[in-house]
Amino acid sequence: LNQILGWLPSKIVGTNFENFIHEEDKKKFRDLYKKSIESTDIQLAEIRVQNRAGGYSMIEFFVYSDKTGESDRVYYLGRDVTERFQYDNLLLEKISKDELTKLSSKKFLFESIDLLIQELKFGKLEEFYIFYIDIDRFKDINDSLGHTAGDTVLKIVANRLLKETNKHNNLILSRIGGDEFVMVIPCNEKPTNIADICQRIQNILSEIINIEGQSILLTSSIGVSKADKSSFDSEKLLRNADIAMHEAKKIGRGKFCIFETKMHERKFNSLQMESWLREAIINENLKLHLQPIVSM
Repeated sequence: LNQILGWLPSKIVGTNFENFIHEEDKKKFRDLYKKSIESTDIQLAEIRVQNRAGGYSMIEFFVYSDKTGESDRVYYLGRDVTERFQYDNLLLEKISKDELTKLSSKKFLFESIDLLIQELKFGKLEEFYIFYIDIDRFKDINDSLGHTAGDTVLKIVANRLLKETNKHNNLILSRIGGDEFVMVIPCNEKPTNIADICQRIQNILSEIINIEGQSILLTSSIGVSKADKSSFDSEKLLRNADIAMHEAKKIGRGKFCIFETKMHERKFNSLQMESWLREAIINENLKLHLQPIVSM
C-alpha cells in the first residue's frame, strides 16, 4: 500500500484492508477470497483502492491460496493499472461519444439500433421510432457568426434535446454529424404520439439563443421512421428517417414528416433519372429537336 498508493506505514498497520476498497468493489474483493479458497486457480480482478491523495487507483489483483500447509493462506499480488484503465476509458469514450456534444456517436447509434432490432425479433419490444432531426439553415450561422459560434449552438441543441430523454425510458440520443441529430424511442405498451414528440422537439429547439450579442431563432426539420417486427436493417431504418426529413424540408422549415414507401421510390427514381441524363451527356446521346408552332 505504501509503495503503490502512497500510504505511510504508520497509517495502515493494523487496519482492515477492505476499508480502503471502493464501496462498489467490496463485494468483488470478497468474492476473490472465496473463489481462491474453493479453487487452486489464480483469481484475477481489477479493484479500485483509495490512495493517499484521496482518490482511487485501479489495482489489478492476482489472488491464490496455499493448499499445501495446515491452514489455507490467501496471497494477494497487486499492480497499479490506473493509467491503462484511464486510457481504455478515454478510448471507449472517443469511440462511443461525439467529441463536441458528448452525445452517443454514430457507431454507438447503429449498435444500439441493432440491439433494438434483436429485441423486436424476440418479442421483448413492440416497436421503436427513429427521429432524424436537422437544424434548418445551420450553414447561415457558421457563415455569419463563425464555426465557434456554430459549435456553441450545437452544444445548446444537444442539451435541449437531452431534456426529452427524461420523458422516455431507454431513449437513445446521438449526433451523427454536422447539425444532424437522431433520437430513438423504444415503445412497448402505450402508443407513441409522433406528432406530440415532434412538436415538443421543435418547441424546445425554437427557444431563442443569444450568442455574441446576436439572438438566434432556430427551426428544425424532422423525419420519422418506424421499426416493427418486420424490420431487420438499421441502416435502412436510418435512411428512411433521413428521406422523411428531406421531405419535411420540401414542405417548409419547422415541419416533420413520417416515412412512407413512396418517398423512397421518388428518391430512387430521381437518382436514376439523374444518372441516365449524366450518362447520356457523356455518350452524346442527347439530341435537340425544334418543332416550331406557327399561327396562321
